[in-house]
Amino acid sequence: MEHGWMTVSDHLCLKIVLALTDGIVNRVHWLRAKAQFERWKEEQDSIHNEAVWVPAYFQTKADCWKGWMKCATQDGHAAYASRQAHAWDELSKSSRKALIPITSASLKYF
Repeated sequence: MEHGWMTVSDHLCLKIVLALTDGIVNRVHWLRAKAQFERWKEEQDSIHNEAVWVPAYFQTKADCWKGWMKCATQDGHAAYASRQAHAWDELSKSSRKALIPITSASLKYF
Protein backbone atom coordinates (compact mmCIF):
# COMPACT_ATOMS: atom_id res chain seq x y z
CA MET A 1 0.00 0.00 0.00
CA GLU A 2 1.49 3.33 -1.06
CA HIS A 3 1.13 6.40 1.02
CA GLY A 4 0.99 9.85 -0.53
CA TRP A 5 4.04 11.11 1.36
CA MET A 6 6.21 8.23 0.09
CA THR A 7 5.37 9.00 -3.53
CA VAL A 8 6.22 12.68 -3.06
CA SER A 9 9.44 11.72 -1.30
CA ASP A 10 10.42 9.33 -4.08
CA HIS A 11 9.66 11.97 -6.70
CA LEU A 12 11.75 14.54 -4.81
CA CYS A 13 14.68 12.11 -4.51
CA LEU A 14 14.51 11.40 -8.22
CA LYS A 15 14.64 15.12 -9.01
CA ILE A 16 17.67 15.58 -6.74
CA VAL A 17 19.48 12.63 -8.30
CA LEU A 18 18.77 13.90 -11.82
CA ALA A 19 19.97 17.40 -10.93
CA LEU A 20 23.21 16.06 -9.45
CA THR A 21 23.76 13.73 -12.40
CA ASP A 22 23.17 16.55 -14.88
CA GLY A 23 25.78 18.70 -13.10
CA ILE A 24 28.32 15.88 -13.13
CA VAL A 25 27.70 15.18 -16.81
CA ASN A 26 28.18 18.86 -17.67
CA ARG A 27 31.45 18.96 -15.73
CA VAL A 28 32.71 15.84 -17.47
CA HIS A 29 31.87 17.31 -20.89
CA TRP A 30 33.59 20.57 -19.95
CA LEU A 31 36.71 18.74 -18.79
CA ARG A 32 36.84 16.66 -21.97
CA ALA A 33 36.44 19.79 -24.12
CA LYS A 34 39.17 21.56 -22.14
CA ALA A 35 41.53 18.59 -22.55
CA GLN A 36 40.86 18.50 -26.29
CA PHE A 37 41.56 22.24 -26.51
CA GLU A 38 44.84 21.82 -24.63
CA ARG A 39 45.86 19.03 -27.04
CA TRP A 40 45.02 21.32 -29.96
CA LYS A 41 47.21 24.11 -28.56
CA GLU A 42 50.08 21.66 -27.99
CA GLU A 43 49.73 20.32 -31.55
CA GLN A 44 49.74 23.88 -32.90
CA ASP A 45 52.99 24.61 -31.06
CA SER A 46 54.56 21.36 -32.26
CA ILE A 47 53.68 21.96 -35.90
CA HIS A 48 55.01 25.52 -35.77
CA ASN A 49 58.25 24.40 -34.13
CA GLU A 50 58.76 21.58 -36.63
CA ALA A 51 58.17 24.01 -39.51
CA VAL A 52 61.08 26.05 -38.15
CA TRP A 53 63.31 23.09 -37.27
CA VAL A 54 63.14 21.23 -40.61
CA PRO A 55 64.74 23.97 -42.77
CA ALA A 56 67.25 24.67 -40.01
CA TYR A 57 68.25 20.99 -39.94
CA PHE A 58 68.69 20.94 -43.72
CA GLN A 59 70.79 24.11 -43.57
CA THR A 60 72.96 22.61 -40.83
CA LYS A 61 73.60 19.56 -43.00
CA ALA A 62 74.48 21.83 -45.96
CA ASP A 63 76.93 23.75 -43.77
CA CYS A 64 78.54 20.48 -42.62
CA TRP A 65 79.06 19.36 -46.20
CA LYS A 66 80.47 22.79 -47.12
CA GLY A 67 82.96 22.40 -44.29
CA TRP A 68 83.93 18.91 -45.44
CA MET A 69 84.27 20.22 -48.99
CA LYS A 70 86.87 22.75 -47.81
CA CYS A 71 88.76 20.05 -45.91
CA ALA A 72 88.76 17.56 -48.81
CA THR A 73 92.21 16.53 -49.96
CA GLN A 74 91.15 14.99 -53.26
CA ASP A 75 89.16 16.56 -56.07
CA GLY A 76 86.64 13.72 -56.14
CA HIS A 77 85.93 14.12 -52.42
CA ALA A 78 85.48 17.86 -52.86
CA ALA A 79 83.14 17.34 -55.81
CA TYR A 80 81.02 14.84 -53.85
CA ALA A 81 80.87 17.15 -50.82
CA SER A 82 79.92 20.06 -53.09
CA ARG A 83 77.10 18.03 -54.60
CA GLN A 84 75.83 17.01 -51.16
CA ALA A 85 76.06 20.59 -49.87
CA HIS A 86 74.08 21.81 -52.85
CA ALA A 87 71.41 19.12 -52.37
CA TRP A 88 70.98 19.95 -48.67
CA ASP A 89 70.95 23.67 -49.43
CA GLU A 90 68.19 23.17 -52.00
CA LEU A 91 66.20 21.11 -49.50
CA SER A 92 66.56 23.91 -46.99
CA LYS A 93 65.39 26.54 -49.46
CA SER A 94 62.46 24.53 -50.78
CA SER A 95 61.27 23.50 -47.32
CA ARG A 96 61.54 27.06 -46.05
CA LYS A 97 59.46 28.23 -49.03
CA ALA A 98 56.88 25.47 -48.59
CA LEU A 99 56.54 26.09 -44.85
CA ILE A 100 56.18 29.89 -45.04
CA PRO A 101 52.39 29.74 -44.49
CA ILE A 102 52.98 27.93 -41.20
CA THR A 103 55.98 29.90 -39.93
CA SER A 104 54.60 33.32 -40.86
CA ALA A 105 51.20 32.73 -39.26
CA SER A 106 50.94 33.93 -35.71
CA LEU A 107 50.13 31.34 -33.09
CA LYS A 108 46.70 31.65 -31.55
CA TYR A 109 46.74 31.79 -27.79
CA PHE A 110 43.50 32.08 -25.91
